[in-house]
Amino acid sequence: MIAGLYDYLMRHVDYQRWFDYLDRILSARFPHGGRLLEIACGTGIMLEKLSRAGWQAFGMDKSERMLEIARDRLESFDHEALLFAGDMRNFCLREQVDVVLCLYDSINYCLDEAELAATFRNVAAALRPGGLFIFDVVTRRNCRYHFYEFYERDTANGLDYIRKAYFDYATSVQTNSFIVCQSDNPDERFEEEHHQKIYRLQTLKKILQSGTGLGLVGVYDGFSRRPGNERSNRVHFIAEKNENHSL
Repeated sequence: MIAGLYDYLMRHVDYQRWFDYLDRILSARFPHGGRLLEIACGTGIMLEKLSRAGWQAFGMDKSERMLEIARDRLESFDHEALLFAGDMRNFCLREQVDVVLCLYDSINYCLDEAELAATFRNVAAALRPGGLFIFDVVTRRNCRYHFYEFYERDTANGLDYIRKAYFDYATSVQTNSFIVCQSDNPDERFEEEHHQKIYRLQTLKKILQSGTGLGLVGVYDGFSRRPGNERSNRVHFIAEKNENHSL
């Protein structure tokens, strides 16, 4: 049900800014493009931009409905929809890629350090030696100032919804709770909760570099080359598959 609302819920995202930021990083390392996997690709908006830019792009998401929307989007400009269902905590590829992306704080859906480490190892296995992994996280500051006791009620795509968000300081878990119904059938309601673990940056650095096969290139304040820190709202990580690592 949330898949039908996803693009509307993400309407505040400047996807062109995201693409321009990624393009600057990737073009410097891979001027002729290459093979790219976006995990937690959602409805495929960034995949479309990357595909149009010449990347052989693959998309993975847990939600089959999200993938259906992404497939329609990609096929609308005659691009073969290279999409598959999978979980970042447990996936493998038949052939390695040059780049793996995990955007829009999707990595925060790893709810403990074991899940996080498993995801990093899976990414390393999916990358060619020297390949790049780019992901971003939100900070506790972001949750505290933007999503603490957040409430929204709206209608989109024939669906009425209520969204509540709250941050638990004790567990560092951000929760988004949805109540959704068809606009023409308000008595039949659907409820869904999403939980994200908000990690300290030092914890992410430690896990990333603890035998996962990835090395840290940089940690940056959102969309910049300034060092990221706990005062940032969003932090981008760039990691590299170690040349001598095999899994």
